[in-house]
Formats: sequence, C-alpha cells, structure tokens
Amino acid sequence: MDNGYKLKLSDETDVVEYDLLEVPLIVGERTNKRQLVTKNGAISTYWSYQKRVIKHRWAYLANDDCLRLRAFYDRQLTTGVYPKLTIEKLGIIDMVVVMELSERKIVRNDGLTSDVDVVFEEAA
Repeated sequence: MDNGYKLKLSDETDVVEYDLLEVPLIVGERTNKRQLVTKNGAISTYWSYQKRVIKHRWAYLANDDCLRLRAFYDRQLTTGVYPKLTIEKLGIIDMVVVMELSERKIVRNDGLTSDVDVVFEEAA
C-alpha cells in the first residue's frame, strides 16, 4: 500500500527516495519575531522570517540507506550546497534545506542503524 508520504532528497551528486515514511512525520514552522511593548501596553510585532521545519525518525535504517543519508549531510558541509527535499503529499517540491542528522547507533553487524533522527529546515 502506498501511503503517499515519500521523502526524496537530491543534490548535484545523488538522488534518493525513501518510500514509506514511518510516523510521526513532524511538520512545523520556525519563526523569528520581535515584540515591542510600549509604556501604555501597546504591542507591535515584527516578523523577520518564517521557515518550514520537517522532522522524522526512522526506527531502523539499513546500512546503505544510512550511509547515503549521511553523505547528503556531509556534502552540505563540504560543498556549501544544501540538498533539496520533496514530499509531494505535503506540497513540498525541491525545497532547499539545511539538514541535521543524529548520531549513528549501529545495532547489528550488518550496519543496521536504529533511531535515525533527521531535521530539515527550509534554507531560503
């Protein structure tokens, strides 16, 4: 069964698609606002940005999948080029993202990794 939640990452070097995302897939926003309160209690709010943030955890990820995910993370640091994220069901198409990746917890000799956390924050 296809639930429609496919996560695709791409950059100049590679493209990978993870078919069945586990739940929860956390979709939120990060905002930067400043509030000014005057002596008479009036409040003015200034918004400098609002960016989408997507968080996901794979309970288990195969060694090859984990290494490819790590390669996207490493390339953003070494080349300065951020990956693009697509989750069509959420209307996210080729969104340039800054990626964070958790430590690797290898649980089997074949490299199976548990509790892989990834955070994608809209870069532009």
